Amino acid sequence: MRLGALYQPSPPEVPLLRAAAALPEPIPETCDWYRRLDLTDDAGQPDTLGNDVYSNCVEVAALRLTQLWAGDRRKPTQDQALALLDDWGGDRHLGTLTDQAFGRWCRNGIPWGDQRLVVPRWSTLENDGVAINLGQLKRAIYYLGGVLAVFDMPQIAMNYERWELPVSGSEGSASAGAHCVLLGGYNPGNFWASPSWGRVIPVSYSFVLGRMLHASAFAAPIWVQPDGQGGARTPSGLSLEELQSIGISLVGT
Repeated sequence: MRLGALYQPSPPEVPLLRAAAALPEPIPETCDWYRRLDLTDDAGQPDTLGNDVYSNCVEVAALRLTQLWAGDRRKPTQDQALALLDDWGGDRHLGTLTDQAFGRWCRNGIPWGDQRLVVPRWSTLENDGVAINLGQLKRAIYYLGGVLAVFDMPQIAMNYERWELPVSGSEGSASAGAHCVLLGGYNPGNFWASPSWGRVIPVSYSFVLGRMLHASAFAAPIWVQPDGQGGARTPSGLSLEELQSIGISLVGT
């Protein structure tokens, strides 16, 4: 399995989520947006979108979040992930600068089908270097469909079925590099990550607190859908106006 996040802090104009919007409480104790996704390829096997061969985890995480928002069962492809990597200035063997990738996404969007261009608004959950607030992370996942998180991955965790902190000083605790994943759910014991390796992995709270470098939240109108009552809201209940109050668009900057 490959990584591919060349972590860089967000530019200063990107606001903190808590400063941009007050997401309502309470939220459900469990959330699983992955039920909206098909993570298999045409043969029914786990679909890595190329992240088993190429260092394209940033692009795969963005495509999986877009797939989740769209809710139309349209699957991204490996060719799409690699084209996005090229467009975002990444290197197939080294990876992509995270600030550059997210900035280009919020300027140029991602083509999704023949007529959709998904251009999200961007906010971060905490200033880089500040320990993440788990409650705020859960609220962002629930209301926005998921969060793109960058982890400092210990080598040992890449072979585990659950990401949790190894004992300090144990073999394999050294960093293998940075990895960008979609966090698309949680329960009282774990967050749920699609690590661009074609499967969903539980991530312990301690791993989030100890190894997360950065978390970005994105708000996109494609997440708003008809509510069956003549209106339109996100699956978590936000109106288009509420969604558009979150973060900033970089279009034109």
